[in-house]
Amino acid sequence: MRPEKKYLVKEATDYLNGSDFFFLTDYHGIDAEETLELRNLLSDKGAEFHVVKNSSLRIATNEKNLEGLSEFLSGHTAIVFGGEDASSVAKALGDYHKKTDKVSVKAGALGQRVLTANEVKQLAK
Repeated sequence: MRPEKKYLVKEATDYLNGSDFFFLTDYHGIDAEETLELRNLLSDKGAEFHVVKNSSLRIATNEKNLEGLSEFLSGHTAIVFGGEDASSVAKALGDYHKKTDKVSVKAGALGQRVLTANEVKQLAK
């Protein structure tokens, strides 16, 4: 593996290890100003938003034995992780999507359990 790819895989692995949960989002259509707004909103919840390469995240999730996420690793993918409360972060993402019709949740994980987009919506309630 090229050094650049190793770095990106390590970065993705660090994101996965940075929290007990994470959410995968489709960030297509969001501009820099909107990205800053979303990052600030999530930061208030202790969470972070990072754009990731699907191939790097696929390797990192396979190394963590998180099966079932590969099907969501296509298109524009960003990962949201961190914060003490998965529910409040999921709610913040849902509220942002309702407001802007951008940054939809693709899937997620809570511990070793993979979550569908609908399960993440339920978590937000």
